[in-house]
Amino acid sequence: MADIGYCYGSEYQMMRFLAHHKNYLENIIKANTPLKGPYKWMDYPYDQNRLSFDGEHVGINFFENFIEFNEIKQKWRQFWPQTGTAQNWDAIFLEDKKVVLIEAKAHIEEIRQSCDASEKSRELIGNSFQSAKKYFGISLDKDWFNNYYQLANRLAFVYFLKTCGIESYVLNIYFINGYIKRIKRNDKIIIEQNRSVTTVEEWEEAIEMQYECLGLKNTIALNYVQKIFVDCLSENKK
Repeated sequence: MADIGYCYGSEYQMMRFLAHHKNYLENIIKANTPLKGPYKWMDYPYDQNRLSFDGEHVGINFFENFIEFNEIKQKWRQFWPQTGTAQNWDAIFLEDKKVVLIEAKAHIEEIRQSCDASEKSRELIGNSFQSAKKYFGISLDKDWFNNYYQLANRLAFVYFLKTCGIESYVLNIYFINGYIKRIKRNDKIIIEQNRSVTTVEEWEEAIEMQYECLGLKNTIALNYVQKIFVDCLSENKK
């Protein structure tokens, strides 16, 4: 997990909209998903090892203050490797009794990832993937280890919570114009790097390919994967 980019990138935009444009963000969620609120946003954990002093929620750690945590923890050890890196959540909110796990994206490459776990870990992950695929009605021969591993393991996490009696969703927030790295030089703002996605259509094309590769189309998995598009340039707000 990289340190937060100053004024650009998915993590920065996520924190920016939660701090400065929360009503706007929540209105987009209400208008485009079945999650109608009210929303109880969970605080981020502290992390002294990061420049910002703040970290992300990792794996099941956000359940630590829940009564059921010990039971969830025991099941999690049987479901997912305890070495390596667990799922990082960009934000989390509770809606009624549902847990909503947020993934924020500011450029196309952020949705692409392959698994680099050890052979032993891959065996456990693979077994959990197959169980999740069966539940969601996804073909068992679909490759969840390469190219789009991140969304695959997020869906596996949703399935895991199902086995614990907890309803959850993954909410993907796709930022438009969200990765514009700018610097100030001689009182002028200069764009140093721009990796932004500039249209909903560009995002949709990439998402369509992702869903196709993972075998999500025409399955109940898409009931648990919600998405919204948020333009980071205020003049483009509607």
